[in-house]
Amino acid sequence: MGIICEKCGMAYLITATSNNRIDFVPSGGSEMFTLTCATCKMKRSFHKSDLTPYVVSPRGYAKGYAERGEYSARQDLANVALRKAGS
Repeated sequence: MGIICEKCGMAYLITATSNNRIDFVPSGGSEMFTLTCATCKMKRSFHKSDLTPYVVSPRGYAKGYAERGEYSARQDLANVALRKAGS
């Protein structure tokens, strides 16, 4: 699961190595996060439900991010996650 920087297209994954790029914003259980892109320095706030499943290489997963062209969205997994969230 990850989030895309809207400016440069870098995909940041929710992994142990993403701690320094994605911060939880505590505000009454809102499940809001802030991404600070390491490449272009843009900040983006997003909700937990905005996370999307991505296919990345083992190297990209280990780094915690993938550049544009090194990932693809898994819409089939996103649909499963949405159905589970609605149950």
